[in-house]
Amino acid sequence: MFQINLNKAYMKSPSFYRWGLFYAYIMAVGAWLFSRLRVPAALLLGPMVVTIALNVTGIPAPALPVSFIDLAQLFIGVHIGLQMKPRELPNWKKIMVYTLVTIVLLVLFGFGLGYGLAHLYELSYGTALLSTAPGGMVEMGLTAVAVGGDASVVTSYQLFRLLVIILLVPLFFKWLTKRYSDG
Repeated sequence: MFQINLNKAYMKSPSFYRWGLFYAYIMAVGAWLFSRLRVPAALLLGPMVVTIALNVTGIPAPALPVSFIDLAQLFIGVHIGLQMKPRELPNWKKIMVYTLVTIVLLVLFGFGLGYGLAHLYELSYGTALLSTAPGGMVEMGLTAVAVGGDASVVTSYQLFRLLVIILLVPLFFKWLTKRYSDG
């Protein structure tokens, strides 16, 4: 059940404010920098890359209160719900069969990859499945936290997939367009 518990004792500690405010500032700088560089998904990737860099260099991150994770899931759910606009998809009946077939195939393929990944690297099935699931990185990472999976493994796999899509797919389509255009 969803409940908001801001853990007031934790939030009043000097450590939370010192490191929490430092991290909030650094994350904002990362988001701003990635936005200025016109990196796709800058508000997601900027803070993530900065956090990874700080973790790799040994600078500790403050633990987020559980309620922050709950609120993140809540807002992502609202955001996804707001994206559903049936009036903007007038041919939904025509594509429904293809959509359902695609969903079933992607989920089955994800299960297969997850099963193999779990056995190959001795991961839990939940972690492996969420790592290979065709979902958003944030959504899969939050789901991993919610179900007790290893969120660092899940987000690592999802981040790699996202980076491949962001960096390589546009180049592939540019090449494909150039190769098969009437020029």
